[in-house]
Amino acid sequence: TDNRLSTNRIDTGNKLVQNYSLYAQDEILYKTLEFNLGARADYHSEFKFNLSPKFGVLFKPTDEWRFRGSFARGFRAPDFIEMYLVLDHSGLTSQPYIAYGNPDLQPETSTSINTGAEYHINANTVLRLNIFYNHLTDKINSRLDSVTSDGVQMYTYENLDEAFTRGLEWDMTLRLWSPFRVTAGYSYLETEDVNTGKPFYNRPKHSARIKFDWDFSGIGFSGNVRWRYIGERLVVNIQGQELFAPYYALWFTRVKQKVWGPLSAYVTVDNILDYQNREYVALPGRLIFVGLEIN
Repeated sequence: TDNRLSTNRIDTGNKLVQNYSLYAQDEILYKTLEFNLGARADYHSEFKFNLSPKFGVLFKPTDEWRFRGSFARGFRAPDFIEMYLVLDHSGLTSQPYIAYGNPDLQPETSTSINTGAEYHINANTVLRLNIFYNHLTDKINSRLDSVTSDGVQMYTYENLDEAFTRGLEWDMTLRLWSPFRVTAGYSYLETEDVNTGKPFYNRPKHSARIKFDWDFSGIGFSGNVRWRYIGERLVVNIQGQELFAPYYALWFTRVKQKVWGPLSAYVTVDNILDYQNREYVALPGRLIFVGLEIN
């Protein structure tokens, strides 16, 4: 990709960044084993050459059980926003901020290990569990520098020398009977900046989701109801103080009815209960969308 950007938000003038990527992957099958070998080569005009290998294996001892494991190296160069732009969102009514790019940023690299299992109880029910660990070097992070007298938070981007994330993810798919399906998931996450011992901002240790959807194809009626839980997490409030924000939960729904031929009408409601807590999280409140779509 060749990215060229010219904007009055770049204080030092026009910037040109060139990034070329090449990815190769091969799958090897041997009885109940499936090996996945891959590598990505990146050439960045400012950070030169980087090679990121990946190795994965899938073991299927029976039709019901699947076991996975993988090892990978990662590379992420800072983007235009993080390096050069000044993003002025001081006019927001909730948590206004200005973020300044940092041209001295270095690329973020990572080493990731994943292992997981999948169990097909029957054709309608699947359980999955994944455990992961990611070691990060020079992680790109937004840092709060100050808060103005009128409450505007001033941020810049920085590299964290060393950090890690680790945790587990569980999810389930259950088809109750033909038109109805339930999916659910839970995530446990630990994050840490090794130098300070602090967790990352806005990364909850506990999160969960449930979705109930239906599809009556015979009459063209479909939809879903979704619930999402966000646990306590480290944040910076509107006064610029670091603290752990309380958990919250949100409800969503969408229904769609076929009207004629390819034409359908839909209604979507986000944040049904109109949850808002402007001190900790910027949520717009309840949103209702009504429209037509052609499939």
